[in-house]
Parts: sequence; structure tokens; C-alpha cells
Amino acid sequence: MLITIHSVKEVAVMLQKANYGGWSKDPEACFALAQYLENLSQETKTAIQVNVVDLVQRFSIYKNLKDYNNTFVPSVETIDEIKKVTTVIKLDKGRFIIQDF
Repeated sequence: MLITIHSVKEVAVMLQKANYGGWSKDPEACFALAQYLENLSQETKTAIQVNVVDLVQRFSIYKNLKDYNNTFVPSVETIDEIKKVTTVIKLDKGRFIIQDF
């Protein structure tokens, strides 16, 4: 088995190149997810195997709570409510990424 270590920037570029969902058009979201994974790896002291196809299918980008509520029922009023059930990565302008559940 070969293991390659990637920087946060390299993982962000790989996510953007995946061209799935909104990822290819959102470098900020790609970088935020890559940074989240790096932080998680450091906190858990565990290497994370990066499978880009898996990541872009397991995480979704939302423009705001209204966008999220158009996808999920029941509706929520705050991001904190979402944090109770899944991982939330905040972005600028009210946007956020969630780990799909």
C-alpha cells in the first residue's frame, strides 16, 4: 500500500477538481473542508485517508438556513440545531457545509 501525504491546499484543489455538486465552483468551501479534515486528524492523532469522491458525496454546501430547510424536514431555525445531529463547518455570509446524515 502506498500512502501519500497531502497539504490542506492540495486536498482543497482535489475537491474542487472533483466537479461534483457545487464543489467545483466554491474554492472557499473546498479549503474549509480540507482544513476541517486536517484539524480532525491533529485532534485525534489519526491519519485520514482522503477519498475525494466519497467526501464530496458525504458533505454538502448550503447557502443559508433556507436552502438547508428546502432539503430537510423538519425545518430548523439555527445552525446550532443542525450541530446537534451532524458536523457543521461555517463559511462566510451565512453559508455552511454539513456532513450528510
